[in-house]
Amino acid sequence: MKPFTLIALVGLIIPIPILASESYWNTVDRLNRRTCPSTQCGVVGRLFFREGATVYEVKNGWARITPAYNASCKNGHSEYVDSGNSACIASNGIHGGKFSEWVAFKYLSKNRPPDPAEDETGLTQMPLVLICHSQKMVLIAAYPLTRIIQSPLRMVQLDIDFQRRPPRTQ
Repeated sequence: MKPFTLIALVGLIIPIPILASESYWNTVDRLNRRTCPSTQCGVVGRLFFREGATVYEVKNGWARITPAYNASCKNGHSEYVDSGNSACIASNGIHGGKFSEWVAFKYLSKNRPPDPAEDETGLTQMPLVLICHSQKMVLIAAYPLTRIIQSPLRMVQLDIDFQRRPPRTQ
């Protein structure tokens, strides 16, 4: 049973449901935010990895992460839908010109996923060598790519021209 708050106004008692909400974290690279709890509904954006969301309710494996807001319907279609079904109809989750955003609940976690780049500076795995010659500087970076290619070392060369050029005239 949902909790209720009772407000007494001059002898009139009105029950108002309290929306319980909890914070969750996205555990996948990109999670589609939809107009209703179905893959048939329009996509209005994405949650990115480690992005937080407030869950207001869970229904059939879907989590509602926003209160209802204006769908900006023009000519029967929502201007907020990036891809998929943009029709301003009830079967697309748009009721009275408003919709809430829904995501697949299985990709949310109460615990924030660890940051894969935590404690990394990027410098420990990329030794740099600068070679200066005349008016050019050559930057050579060597770094291990054993996870991407079989070779344990790959060289990247970037030529930067520091030669002075005369100012442009208009």
